[in-house]
Amino acid sequence: MTEQEMYENFARNLATLRKSKELSQRTLARLLNLSRYSMISYENCRAAPSAYALYQISVYFQIPMEKLLTSTILSGGE
Repeated sequence: MTEQEMYENFARNLATLRKSKELSQRTLARLLNLSRYSMISYENCRAAPSAYALYQISVYFQIPMEKLLTSTILSGGE
């Protein structure tokens, strides 16, 4: 898997997980102490998350960081 594929996977997974909890990008950003612009950039694959952001997202959704990057997560974190 290439680095670009990981970021694309992450972008899809983040959007899926956020929508499964019915959260706006703004609300999720506030909950995680991240900027709304960062959330938008991550979901649109325009920016890669920092290690801190990836960790925060992983903890919030209770999904290992590796899974966020390398697997396809179905709605609800399954």
